[in-house]
This record gives sequence, structure tokens and C-alpha cells, in this order.
Amino acid sequence: MREFLIRRSILAIPTVIGVTLLVFIVMRIAPGDVAIMILTGGGTTDSLDAAQLARVRAELGLDKPLHLQYVEWVWGMMRLDFGRSLWNNLSIWDMVVQRAPLSMQLSLMSIFFAVMLGVPVGVTAALRQDTLWDYVGRSISIGALAMPNFWLALLLMMLLVHVFKWSPPLGYNPLWERPFDNLSQFIWPALITGFSGSAIIARMARSATLEVMREDYVRTARAKGLAERIVVMRHVLRNAMIPVITIVSLSLAGVITGSVIMETIFTIPGLGLLLIDSLRLRDFPVVMFMVTLVALSFIVINLLTDVLYTVVDPRMRLQ
Repeated sequence: MREFLIRRSILAIPTVIGVTLLVFIVMRIAPGDVAIMILTGGGTTDSLDAAQLARVRAELGLDKPLHLQYVEWVWGMMRLDFGRSLWNNLSIWDMVVQRAPLSMQLSLMSIFFAVMLGVPVGVTAALRQDTLWDYVGRSISIGALAMPNFWLALLLMMLLVHVFKWSPPLGYNPLWERPFDNLSQFIWPALITGFSGSAIIARMARSATLEVMREDYVRTARAKGLAERIVVMRHVLRNAMIPVITIVSLSLAGVITGSVIMETIFTIPGLGLLLIDSLRLRDFPVVMFMVTLVALSFIVINLLTDVLYTVVDPRMRLQ
């Protein structure tokens, strides 16, 4: 196990370097200049003074060669110095730590709803193959795949505003202080994201369950006279969940990136909204750190998924 973790960590280094280099290049070739935006406030550049612009760029370190900017940024992250925002000079780490609990809560609630809906629907559809339950389950999955998250969110927002006179609150209400207000703010985006994520989980759970049910050891268990409930719980589900775990891990990583849309629509001041604001303001250090953080989350989630395989099926060994 230890050798596996060390080897995977070493292999992740080129991936992280590639991601940092790619996002650095993309942010540098993107149109817009944060120094101009700071001086003009997003207005016209007619009265912009060249000397003042050069001074601001020098203060922000944007006058240095690009390769030096990249090396300084990477070296700072290696020393756990993630830099400061170019727009408001706040510590990037403090900004992320302040907003991370909101995005984590939204992601965990979304994946919870996705699993709680997707796995039962998929398993039930497989156990009741070619019946009404199967057709309904597959119809729900296809509908969830066909409807985009942002479209469902906008429809739900219009329904809540026009019918129930409810609008998402501004700011953030901690769960441990005002649980009702907190859940009323997070429940809707989590349900929408979870509903979309449940489609792939349900389809994988159905396919995996059908495949396992045709195995010889399942027929042998039934021939021994075991009750159908024991056959399903002990022999079918445990083996069918291995590919489902992979899909759930990928869904969790997708939920982290997909929270950008939900946080924007429902005005949740999390990491997604921070990323959108930083892109709009051309705040390069914040955007680069956020994208790198997402890449690291994908790597960690995939690593934990490989470890979880051995828990579900002890016959699997990490190599």
C-alpha cells in the first residue's frame, strides 16, 4: 500500500506541472489587463496614463518576463506561499479557506443525492428487467442526462420566485448557527446537481448488476437455496458496486467543477463564484491557484478510489 501511494504521488507530479503550465499560458494569452482594469475601474482607457500603467504593472510584477513569473509562482506554491490577489491584495489562501466550506457542503450534498437516487434506481431497474420499473428508471436516467444543469436551475429559480415568492438569500448562513436558512439555500442547487449526476450512476449500476447476475457464482448461490435477498445483498451488489465506485468518484470530481454554475445562479459565495469573479477581473494568481486546486482534487479522488476498491473487494490488490 505504501509503495503504491508513493508511486502514484510521483506520477502525479508531471500532471500537476502540465496543468500549471497550461493554465499559466491560457491566462496570459487571454484578453484583458488587470492593471488597466484597476486604473480605469472597467471604464474607458482614453485618459489612461502610460507611466501610471507601467508603475502599476511593476507593482503587480507583470513587467517581468513570463518564464520568471511562472517560476516564481510555482516556487511560491512549493513553499506554501500561494500569493496575493492582484485586485484587492488579499491572501489567496485566506480567500480559499473562507469560501471552501460552502463549496464542500454543496459538493457533498450533491453527491449524496446522486448516490441515493442513482444506485436504487439502477439496481431496481436491473432486478426488474423489462418491467415497468425498468422502463421508468431508464426514462428518468435519460431525462436527467438530456436536461442541462443550468436550464433546470433557471427553471427552478423562476418557479420559486414567481410561485412561492422565494429568492436565494445573499451571503452565507452557517449550518451550525442557522440550519434552516442554510439548508433552504443549499438544498435546491444540491438537488439539481445530484439529479443530473444520478443518471450516469443509475445506468452504470443497472449494467453492472445485470452483468453480475449472469455470473456462475450467482446461479450457484440460488441453486443452494439461498433467499433472493441474501443473493442480491451478499453476492450481487458487492461485486456490482466496483464500477459504480469509479463513476461516483468521477461524479464527485465533476460536482466540484460544476458547482461554478450553481453557485452563480443561487448566489452562493463559494469557490465557484470566486473563480468567476477572478476571471472577470483577470486576477491571474487566484484563477491559476483555483484551477491547480481542482486538478489536485481529481488526482486525490482517483487515488482514494483505487484504495477503496480493496475495501469493497479484498481480492483486488494495489500494484
